[in-house]
Amino acid sequence: MIEWGLLGALTVLVFWTVWRAHFTTLGADDVSSMAAARVIWQNRLADLKQRRDELTPRRYALELDRIRAGVLADSGDGERVDAQGPKVVALALSLVAVFGATLWGYQQFGGMNQVRYTLDGQALQGELDRAESLEQAIGLVEDSLNRFDSPERYFLLGQLHEQGGALADAHRQFSRARELAELDVQYEPVLSEFLAWEAQTLLFSDRDQVERVAALAERALTLNAEETVALGVMGVLGFELRDFEMAAEYWQRLLALTPADSPDRAVIAQGLAAAREALGQGGPSLKLVIERQPELVVDPNTPVFVYARMAPDQPAPLVVARVRFGDLPTRLVLTDEMRMGPMGGLAGNDRVEVVARVALGGTVAPQAGDWQGSVADVEIAADTVTRVVIDTPL
Repeated sequence: MIEWGLLGALTVLVFWTVWRAHFTTLGADDVSSMAAARVIWQNRLADLKQRRDELTPRRYALELDRIRAGVLADSGDGERVDAQGPKVVALALSLVAVFGATLWGYQQFGGMNQVRYTLDGQALQGELDRAESLEQAIGLVEDSLNRFDSPERYFLLGQLHEQGGALADAHRQFSRARELAELDVQYEPVLSEFLAWEAQTLLFSDRDQVERVAALAERALTLNAEETVALGVMGVLGFELRDFEMAAEYWQRLLALTPADSPDRAVIAQGLAAAREALGQGGPSLKLVIERQPELVVDPNTPVFVYARMAPDQPAPLVVARVRFGDLPTRLVLTDEMRMGPMGGLAGNDRVEVVARVALGGTVAPQAGDWQGSVADVEIAADTVTRVVIDTPL
């Protein structure tokens, strides 16, 4: 709409300039006509005065009126007065026509362009749903950029490259998405997300760009203090710089924003525990290795809940972490950051039972059909790694 408005304003400006020049010409002609009329008036009046003795008073008056009427006609006053009204009306109608054409142009071409973009996006989503490989999906998005060069599509392309492990390619696409988004105010609400993903892929694709990574992530957090990807980037960056206070600060902020049932929570808590341990502030923890029976095959995305409780007859979890079945075997550290409510936590307990359960129903509460493994009497103070094997059906 802005482009059409500028076009309309420019058209009005040109139109007004031409119209004003036309009026200026008319003004100059009017001056010349009036000067000539005065000369004619003076000549005719002088001639009439010479013949005054030959005319009766009534005849003299009639001739004088006729001279006056003729001079007015020659000067064009009557015509100019009558013409001003139509000219002003014509100008007003012209302006209305210009603005009407501007609005029509936007509705027909600007609005239609948005409709075409929306329809193209729907068609692209359908093609992506039918894509048989990541490479095919990347090709579809790249082709779509030839039709519409939009920040969203560069961002999507970056995510696809990131999924495939091509972090340098992903960074280039996220960077392009951010550059385009900065040119359009409608993308202000998501600019922090674009910056955060650009920072993350740059961090893992080029370890020498620490200052650039920090600048991108900090700018993202300035726009949105709860931008979780940027918080994670700053936490990792703290470890890279061996600034463990910085790492602990950002991991703590990120942990507070992470839902209790998120599979990322365990990783974040472990990062926070490692930072605090490096600072000499480590609290009680349990170091674990979680494995599964080889014959057990379920969906890789099935949640696995790992928790510590006081005893089988006291089943309420003290701390809990969530991982995916597809991540097994995995190393895990349970800390107080994973406690369940204000009464939970490992502090104040010497020994606990550790349970790892494949939740086929997706809930924390045990259900028939789940698989579980447990180890009792695990000493919290011991600096050892406890092995838990999931091998028992419920």
